[in-house]
Amino acid sequence: MDNEQRSDEFKNANRISIGKIKSRRTKVSFNTNGLSLLSLWGKTTGDTPNSLYDFYPAVYHMADVMVFGQELARTSAFRSVFNKIWQLIRLEDFSSHLHSNNNISFEKNNFSEEKEVQSFVWFLFAMHDLGKISPHFQNRGGSIITTALERYGFPINFTSEKSNHPGLGMKLFSDLSSSYQIPRRVKSIIRKIILGHHGRFDVQNSEEHQVIKNEWRSIRQNIWNLFLEILDCHPNVWNKIQIKHASIVGISLQSLLVLADWLASNEELFHWQSLNQIPSEGDLKEILQQHIEEARVQAKAVLEKMGFITRFSDFLPENVTLRTLFAQNNFTNLFPIQKLSDRLTGQEKIVILEAPMGDGKTEAALTIAGKMMVAGRNSRQSYLSGFYIALPTTATSNQMYHRIQEFLKNSNPAFRFFTFYNQLVHGRSWIVDKLTMTKSDVFGSIDPHHQDVMQDYFDAIRWFEPKRRALLSPLAVGTIDQSLMSVLNVKFGFLRLLGLAGKILIVDEVHAYDAYMMEIFDRLLEWAAVLDIPLILLSATLPENKKEHIFNHYLEAKQKYGVLDSVLDGVLNGLDQQFHSNQSIGQKNDELLEIPESGSDIPLEPYPMISFVDSEGNIGSLTEDPSISLEQKTYRICNLPGTEGNVFRMGSVIVNTLYKILKSQDVPEHEKNFGCHCVLINTVSTAQELYKMLKEVLDGSSSLRESWVPKNTQVLLFHSRYTVKDRNLIENQVKKYFGKALSENNGDGKLIRPANTILVATQVVEQSLDLDFDGMFTELAPIDLLVQRMGRVWRHSRQNRPTASLYPFPCIFIFGASFSQNNTVGRKIVEDNSADEFWEFFYFGPIINEKSWLNNASDSLDSSVSTDLSKTSGKILKITGKSRYVYSPYLLIRTQILLDALTQNGFQFEVKFPQDLRELIERVYQPKISFPPSPRGAKPCYLSSVQSELNDLFRKYKESEEKSSRQTLQYLIPPPVRDSYRYAEVYRDAFEEGEDHETKSKFKAKTRLIEDSCAVILIEEGSLIHQKYTQLENKTGVSKKWKEELLNRSLSIRYSSIENVKPEQGYEPICRTPKWMYGYFVIIAKSEPTGSSDSLIWEGINKEDELVKLKYTKEEGFIVQKIK
Repeated sequence: MDNEQRSDEFKNANRISIGKIKSRRTKVSFNTNGLSLLSLWGKTTGDTPNSLYDFYPAVYHMADVMVFGQELARTSAFRSVFNKIWQLIRLEDFSSHLHSNNNISFEKNNFSEEKEVQSFVWFLFAMHDLGKISPHFQNRGGSIITTALERYGFPINFTSEKSNHPGLGMKLFSDLSSSYQIPRRVKSIIRKIILGHHGRFDVQNSEEHQVIKNEWRSIRQNIWNLFLEILDCHPNVWNKIQIKHASIVGISLQSLLVLADWLASNEELFHWQSLNQIPSEGDLKEILQQHIEEARVQAKAVLEKMGFITRFSDFLPENVTLRTLFAQNNFTNLFPIQKLSDRLTGQEKIVILEAPMGDGKTEAALTIAGKMMVAGRNSRQSYLSGFYIALPTTATSNQMYHRIQEFLKNSNPAFRFFTFYNQLVHGRSWIVDKLTMTKSDVFGSIDPHHQDVMQDYFDAIRWFEPKRRALLSPLAVGTIDQSLMSVLNVKFGFLRLLGLAGKILIVDEVHAYDAYMMEIFDRLLEWAAVLDIPLILLSATLPENKKEHIFNHYLEAKQKYGVLDSVLDGVLNGLDQQFHSNQSIGQKNDELLEIPESGSDIPLEPYPMISFVDSEGNIGSLTEDPSISLEQKTYRICNLPGTEGNVFRMGSVIVNTLYKILKSQDVPEHEKNFGCHCVLINTVSTAQELYKMLKEVLDGSSSLRESWVPKNTQVLLFHSRYTVKDRNLIENQVKKYFGKALSENNGDGKLIRPANTILVATQVVEQSLDLDFDGMFTELAPIDLLVQRMGRVWRHSRQNRPTASLYPFPCIFIFGASFSQNNTVGRKIVEDNSADEFWEFFYFGPIINEKSWLNNASDSLDSSVSTDLSKTSGKILKITGKSRYVYSPYLLIRTQILLDALTQNGFQFEVKFPQDLRELIERVYQPKISFPPSPRGAKPCYLSSVQSELNDLFRKYKESEEKSSRQTLQYLIPPPVRDSYRYAEVYRDAFEEGEDHETKSKFKAKTRLIEDSCAVILIEEGSLIHQKYTQLENKTGVSKKWKEELLNRSLSIRYSSIENVKPEQGYEPICRTPKWMYGYFVIIAKSEPTGSSDSLIWEGINKEDELVKLKYTKEEGFIVQKIK
């Protein structure tokens, strides 16, 4: 039947009344060649199909998914995953069965264990949609389909019941395979895989009436037998199938089936409509075989355009070294960690790089990754197709994405191809200007006649944009959250795990994880161990007990959950000898901290260092003499207890220090320059307050600016509570001002690095951003984070540092906790009621002008502002500012104790990097309190009198850590056990992804244990954007450009700021965005009375009957005020 005849037949068929069809019962009457089976639909074009041509046969789609599975197995991207599957699905006693089974009626040379295992898997892929061969599903095609099926003799039973075709398919597979005696565990895994191929393990609405089962059994059996013949399957040996590791096989096949199904269903990539040919005559098997070959051609082309076939490693030299990989950089000297990276073999399973900030850990990590890929390339089993670089924040991810793109463009001409496939992966990566790809990036100077081909590539690349798919891209850079999400119980989380399998996972700043994130990371380690995902972990400040924990947990997982015949026997017995650190900080809650009477040395591992677990499970390390480092740095630390959290006191220190720098310079007044300084504050609200104070006193635009302050002085603010658009602008300005500039001018006389500039910032500048300041003022933080902050001072070599006239080393001022560093008389620095004296001391009073506070501050303290501890009641260990809400008070106090122990004269001491870095970290994070012996340190005089307070803090810290760890348990997927596919058992209750209230669900799996946040979009009332939003609010869909316009106005805030807040009169309620951009709240705010759209305000009343003012300015960002 040609298309015109078929069209006429369906037109006539549509004239039959639906009522008559409902009452009619018919027997199945197929034509002899079985072509009637092609009338059963599986896919449609568009939401409202209008004719038969809009329907695609279910048999064709089932074959397409099978073909995509077969072709995925041949790609470099997924070959290692399939190799593991083939290793783990076996035919038990295959040889003896082959010789003893008299029922086998085929030649031995056509029968092999490998062939039978693979055909069994491909049969599973084909049968994934067997549940669509049912009247419940076919009825969803409407009268166009049901009328046609009726005319072909199908028993159509009209019903209003919902159709769950994955659930029905699972049951049909069990029924039709019952005679094969497939082992129970194998069948259980296969059933779950079919059930979950739409992301839900739900069996509701999957029952059928017995009458329907009887009438449709022969139809289903025909399709079942058809694919058995197509694949040349021999199901009489399926009773011998054994799965050696249920979790690995289950989650691997689950994710690969979903990927194959998605690709085969995507009309933009796989043009299945062009294959929708239904001949009027011929043998169905031959027709389906012809379809399969045509589908295979398309499938190969799709996978090639997606970058799944060409391996990044194919273009790597056999002997990868840092210099060969980064030949364009012309490295003359390498940092120690970079030299060490050249000595690894590439056979390592997990590698930890420890080196100071700015010592080239990223280049070293990529070198090791290159070695691993080459080792995999030379192996028959391990194919590593790419890497994922996981960073702590979106800002650091954006910057690293740029660096990797530059590496791909410039290091090797062949690598340029992979710039197309390097994905930026985080919650809002697709709206970050100039980061994600545009058509011009792809097309470039391509011949216009070939742009239709390039459009196909562009469509393929765009397929990776949704976060669930992004990790499947050959190369990717993004947040650690995206990789942690792979082991959280979220919908299609297994696709993220598939994306990591076959890649190298590079994790930066691994030291920064709290107990909550570490619990998730531990589960990721377990799955990485059994899936053979290599890991490269980077840190400048990793505590030794955390490194020990990572290695222990990885090897324990390998032994407990690994494939039985590859278990690393005896490895764990030697772990204690591999490390010499003390018991981890995770000791029992009832243990007490002991305070030593004197200082002592502690055993320390070398630094910098590479530690690793090799392919045999042995732990090794590589070290070099740190004295050969290109740059040895001495840092001067100014320890200022009693200033943390107090804006007035912190501002006084900053202003006075800048004054001293200018006073020390022997140059004309108009040439004086105090340089570029960072003021790093732990909370946004405190940063905003301090910014306003410094702006008023110092900024060149202020009418209150003191006469000694240079007129070109700038005070800038940078934190996380700006809209996407404003934050990008500020971040770019920060990188331009304080980034790595080789010279002070850009060639045309325009100054790149400004003079007299202060950046007040939060942790957004703490890690991974390549920023360089002349000086830093920072609130107290745990010691590892303080070290990270120190790495932003004098980061690069520059001549004529403005601060060098006052101090010859990079100097960091630490606003510390409220107890004294003085070693002879125990006392607080300043009482709360002594602000006036404090201001006089730290600002411009006579004492300051006559005597340098840097060297003589402790001698200059008036007795009226200090207090003997023996006369002080109540607790003296306290963190008075908001830092206690951000960091553990216990870790802050431990850090302060160390600072005080090191402070010998006045407020200062010096540390040398990298020599002293390891010791600083260990003295805070090891359980036992310790301090260096004289003359490097001394016991703080107050320490013995506060032992009970320390123990109380320690107990609370451990309780908090354990509570945080427990909170992850509800979100984690099960560990990769061998005996069952437990993932499917918990996945039926999958959580939503917990990013900024993206759904209405209260049950969201979070990768970080922080105060609940939400994303809001700020719209000015009466603006053109407001008018357009009102017009489109009730639409079902809008353009991507319009979404970008709104998302550029979005930011993340605390959910408590808007929870249960009702608008004041004249303000609109805060509402959720429409379905076309779900997951945000919209605040329609008024412009301030000045009429400037740069300042918006919204007011409401919360449940405590407080007036809540939400204010936003481009200068200060988002501000919340609550007024009783």
